[in-house]
Amino acid sequence: MFYHFRVHEEEDGYWAECVELPGCKTQADLMEELVRNAEETLNLYLEEPVDSFITFPRPSAAEGGDVIEVPVDPQIALSVLLRSYRAQRP
Repeated sequence: MFYHFRVHEEEDGYWAECVELPGCKTQADLMEELVRNAEETLNLYLEEPVDSFITFPRPSAAEGGDVIEVPVDPQIALSVLLRSYRAQRP
């Protein structure tokens, strides 16, 4: 599972915001550091206890040269999907 971050370049570094998850943002001095920070930020944002009923929007297709795909830790991705399926159950 991948979410998408739109990257913004500033004169003193970079910052990025998740396209699908408002408020999920990070920053760094170097692009390589930004990618690592985005992955850590995304996983912290999505991590919830197993019995949580909070659901997050599923990833969508984001395009553009300023968008990077950021992977979700497989265990966290499974929890996100299970909560989503549980919420859709009648």
